[in-house]
Amino acid sequence: MRCVMRCGAWVAAVFCVAMGVAAWAQEAAKPAAAEAKPAKAPAREQWAKLTELNQRINKTVADAAQADAELKTMHQAQVAKKQAVEEKRKAVIAETPELKTLQEEIDAANKKERELAKEIVAKNPEFAEMEKQLNELRQKVEAKRRELLAGAPEVAELRKGATERQAKISAALRANEDLKKLNAESDAAWNELVKKAAEKSPDLAKLIEERDALMKTLAPPPAKKPAK
Repeated sequence: MRCVMRCGAWVAAVFCVAMGVAAWAQEAAKPAAAEAKPAKAPAREQWAKLTELNQRINKTVADAAQADAELKTMHQAQVAKKQAVEEKRKAVIAETPELKTLQEEIDAANKKERELAKEIVAKNPEFAEMEKQLNELRQKVEAKRRELLAGAPEVAELRKGATERQAKISAALRANEDLKKLNAESDAAWNELVKKAAEKSPDLAKLIEERDALMKTLAPPPAKKPAK
């Protein structure tokens, strides 16, 4: 039973941070997307490092919650709030015809992309040979797969449409007042839990400090004040 609880807490924690990082990353990426400039390699490495740090913070918090009654109660409450956010998100989409249609179109496009990807890859002899040695050549095979799909205009068109529809859904969800409130409560509960856990764990406090410093380097520069 103890093992099951630990695994459940870890999965929930990973979900919480993944949602948080995705939301933060989406906002931070807007200026770059608007300028349509390709991301530089160092920036990608920093984002990967940020994701890794957040995963380590989550695991440390989850482990701490299993060993401390107060933290465990806070953790369970925060997980419940995050689940409420997800349920509300699904409800908003299901109850809004436009969003429901967009989500269905995204699902259909993703399914079509998977079918196209399988067909395109199957036609490539080199990939077929590499697939036989998947266990030894997994990284090389995946790199080749991305190369093949990157040159397929059908896949690119499907991805573009899905991205545009997802942007509309995200905008509508951000504007939903009930979802805003639930998200705020969930974020507040998570921040309080992390703060309390950091007070009891020097290792966690160090991870958070490193994560925050990295986030500052990734944040967009402040807008210049207009000249008088």
